[in-house]
This record gives sequence, structure tokens and C-alpha cells, in this order.
Amino acid sequence: MNFLPRHLHELQIRNRTDQQDRQWKQLYATRSGAEDTIRELVNGHRAHRSRYHVLRKTRVQHVPTGIAINIERIASHAPARVHRPRPSPRPSRNTPTPTA
Repeated sequence: MNFLPRHLHELQIRNRTDQQDRQWKQLYATRSGAEDTIRELVNGHRAHRSRYHVLRKTRVQHVPTGIAINIERIASHAPARVHRPRPSPRPSRNTPTPTA
């Protein structure tokens, strides 16, 4: 069993109480979404390092990558189109039948 010092225990209780607040949960949800996007960028698209060293140029690399990720997400949620070929038209009564 592990007991925290009193000041850390009180801090932990206060933080857990704050986490029950609706505003805190909304802020955390936004942060969580941003962290997931960054994790997907790093792990899924190998963006561990930028090929540029200047912040201005790094942005040039990250913005198109972010756009590509968003397009990929939208495409994965789009309903799949089922291609159904049209039935062949029925021959009309006036069309001559081929003779062999």
C-alpha cells in the first residue's frame, strides 16, 4: 500500500473533483481529439521529424499532410457506392430478330 504525502493527497482529491465539472470535460475532449490527430500524424504518416528546420517551412510540410489526413478520414467514413449495371433493354416488338 502506498500513501501520498498530505499535500499531494489533497491536490489529487481537488483535481479529481475538478474533473467532474462539465466545462473541464469539454476542454479535455477537445484536447484529446487534438492529441489523437497528432498521434495519427506521427505514427500513421511517419511525421516524427520535419525535413525542414525553420518553423515557416515546417508549416509548409505539416499543413498539406494535415489536409491529406482529413481527406483520408472523410473517405473512410463515406458510404461505399454500389455499382449496379443497368438491365439490358428489352427488345421492342418492331425490332427484327436476328436470323441465323
